[in-house]
Amino acid sequence: MGIDFEVFSDWAESRFDNIVIKDNEVKINSIFCEDYKYHLWCSPSGGKNKNPYGVYHCWKTDEKGTLVNLVMKVDKCSFEDALATLNSYNNKIEELEEKVQSILSNKKVVEQEIKADVVKLKLPIDTYAFDDLPSSNKIKIKAEKYLNERKIKKDNLFICVSGKYRNRIIIPYYNKNKELIYYNSRSLDDNKIRYLGPPKEIGIGKGDVIYMPDKWPIEGSKIYLTEGEFDAISLWSIGYDSAAFGGKNLTQIQMHLIKNYIPVLCLDSDEAGSNALVNMGDSLLKNGFEEIYYVRAPKKHKDWNKMLQTDGEKVTKYYIMMNEKKYDYLIGTKLRSQKI
Repeated sequence: MGIDFEVFSDWAESRFDNIVIKDNEVKINSIFCEDYKYHLWCSPSGGKNKNPYGVYHCWKTDEKGTLVNLVMKVDKCSFEDALATLNSYNNKIEELEEKVQSILSNKKVVEQEIKADVVKLKLPIDTYAFDDLPSSNKIKIKAEKYLNERKIKKDNLFICVSGKYRNRIIIPYYNKNKELIYYNSRSLDDNKIRYLGPPKEIGIGKGDVIYMPDKWPIEGSKIYLTEGEFDAISLWSIGYDSAAFGGKNLTQIQMHLIKNYIPVLCLDSDEAGSNALVNMGDSLLKNGFEEIYYVRAPKKHKDWNKMLQTDGEKVTKYYIMMNEKKYDYLIGTKLRSQKI
């Protein structure tokens, strides 16, 4: 067991702005002190004691712990989900989790639907649709500039103007009944945690949901699965039924949610995305998916949104059409050996 440096740095980059990588350490604006300067040093190699879970240390507050604990704090997730995020599985834990989750997946989806009905989750206070805010609103102007630069459509997105989620673009998640069951938020401030979900008290985490940019597609159709919401919106904007699963692995719950669709894996073009593609493809096969496809963005682009920004809608759409391929165990073995 160990923490892969590139996987952790990719995670840190997705959660924080302007990280610094130096001498096999990742320096982050500390979440444990108010000034947010680079006081938080993270060592995937485990520091002097070679901790297999990596270590972090905030030099201003003397807050210490493992990188798995740090992921749990930031993502508000379980220990096992944090391990999965860091691609640092313990084989026995993984095998046991698969057996248990395969039995409980149907039960948990039902429980999730009950919670959504009972809790009646609402978006954060002072959250508004873009058109409901005056054109002079500074946060609206900042959010529109951010989305325009990334060629992201603002349909179904919101803005929070005060409180804990102030200066954030709110991304709502809906189930097939069009009920709000989760939300994520993207910070517009460089010195804040990049993504922030709802309070953990709602009992639903990112591994329990799938993000759809629009309504759920017709069952039996292809669904193009991306890591992040903005990549899913990018593919949706050019005509693909897309969804985001929020990480580097599909949970049993998420696989249950898409069981009536044909998955097309559209992961990032970095090494972590390459490894995740094979792991996810094999996992889908093990869970009874008979038809699976995949397509990777060109290596010069980190993800689909970067490709959309650089190459435009027509080129991106044509590229996916021409490069989508079927996935099976033989292809998985080939991809693993090639390290695509």
